Amino acid sequence: MTKDGFVALMEINLLGPALLTNLLLPLLRGSGRVVNVAAAVYGTSFSANTTPAHLAVLSKHLDPVLNSTGEYFQISKYLLIHHAIELARRESSVTAISVNPGYAVEVPGVPQWLLRHAFPKWLEKKLPEPIQHAPIACATNEKGLAGCPETYAQAAAVVAVATALPGLKSTDSGVYLDFETVKLPPNAPQIFGPWQQHDPTCVPRAPPPMNATLRSGWYDEMLRLMGESDVYKI
Repeated sequence: MTKDGFVALMEINLLGPALLTNLLLPLLRGSGRVVNVAAAVYGTSFSANTTPAHLAVLSKHLDPVLNSTGEYFQISKYLLIHHAIELARRESSVTAISVNPGYAVEVPGVPQWLLRHAFPKWLEKKLPEPIQHAPIACATNEKGLAGCPETYAQAAAVVAVATALPGLKSTDSGVYLDFETVKLPPNAPQIFGPWQQHDPTCVPRAPPPMNATLRSGWYDEMLRLMGESDVYKI
């Protein structure tokens, strides 16, 4: 939990960027571009009876199951994609997009190609969890990516391209840029979800769907939540 009283992953991945965007809107209107750094969250969804109040509770009270399974990351990035879509709907003079930069892991002194290969079990247990996942992810969900795992510089370059991508018009606002993603068959090996990605990236793709009424209501609820933050009151 943060000192503002929010679940850290929700504030860092979602509420903070949404707050900054809202504060900058007067300067962005006219020709500004907002790029939300998203992730591959295919398969993430909410039940039909989910309300903005339910999402506010998830943001203000740590759910031990979501915390232990890593689903807070999935939820926060899913909602960040839909923040860009809703922002595009409300602000016709602002270009709002979201982009998946890919899968990046680095270990100082270790070549990236080596992270594709399975580690000996005795070594795997000593490595941080994200690094343990790398060989499995590159063999399942990210099997179609030539650069897996990416370096941090490569992932940052994807975001830079999205920021400066020429030819985006106001009618493109709300677009989700991602790799080509296909659904995996039932019981197929995977570590992140029932999907697999392939090059190239920074191409408009269909985002994981969200109920439009819930999306709009949650956008307003986020503004209310952020109004409780000491940062917002400065």
